[in-house]
Amino acid sequence: MVAASALFAAMGAFMFQVKLWDGDASPLTASFFRSLVNLIFVIVLASRKGVGQGILDLFGDMRSSLWARGFFGSLSLMGLVGSTYMIGLGEASFLHSFNAVWVAAWSPLVLRQPNSRAGWAAIFLGLIGLYLLYQPDFSGADFWGRSLALASGAFAGTAYMMISRAGRSNHPLSVVFYLCFVSTAAHLVWFYVDRFHWPADTRSWVMLLSAGIFGSIAQIHLTKAYQLAPAAVVSAASYVTPVFNLALSAFIFANVPNTRGLVGAAVVLIAGVGLPFLRAKETAADSKNIPMEATEK
Repeated sequence: MVAASALFAAMGAFMFQVKLWDGDASPLTASFFRSLVNLIFVIVLASRKGVGQGILDLFGDMRSSLWARGFFGSLSLMGLVGSTYMIGLGEASFLHSFNAVWVAAWSPLVLRQPNSRAGWAAIFLGLIGLYLLYQPDFSGADFWGRSLALASGAFAGTAYMMISRAGRSNHPLSVVFYLCFVSTAAHLVWFYVDRFHWPADTRSWVMLLSAGIFGSIAQIHLTKAYQLAPAAVVSAASYVTPVFNLALSAFIFANVPNTRGLVGAAVVLIAGVGLPFLRAKETAADSKNIPMEATEK
């Protein structure tokens, strides 16, 4: 998940560069090309021998959780983009990050994955760090923008839980395929209602292609993470994404955070990256307490 977070941050940097070069570029246009490149990337991987499955096998067992993953993932992506334009990146990202709480609250019921006290503590500590990092301004009255950001987080949390469910019997490429397939179709429907903006700068195409490739690899890592570890642990680890965003903004776009932001980044790293180690330590301790008779059975 940490690797996926770094790749997602790079993808975001590519998209932000497009905005700098082409001020009229729509964020939905960028997310559409990311979904389209993601779709092509997965199909190419599936067509190669020794990498995943065949193209027709990408549909997997077609269980409802696969389609739900694609549906809720698409709503989350479009909702986050929309809320960012309405209330700004910092506040939208902070509210969207409540998806970790959503996953932790529902995973015991949906996935039968109980959460420890240390896990809950790390999740809420991460939220405090994100608050310090983003420094959101709640003085405005944009109710719909904030509601959309919270909804996008809930959609993301639901999509992540669907990954854990569908991934138990499907290849990671199949799970990613449903996201980019449904997302591409959803964007096409959106562009039927609203206008489609072609990037004017030639360099933007290179950035959009790069964003699609990095986003594709990130999705594969994210899917594998949710298949290998409890959903709440992986969701908390995703908090490191804004920290990587912060680093790229500082080194590439000269957007250096203040002391409060740096403290928030440190808190996020402790909570998000430390949680998997806490969970691993608890698991190891529990395994030592299992009687030998139970192990043999």
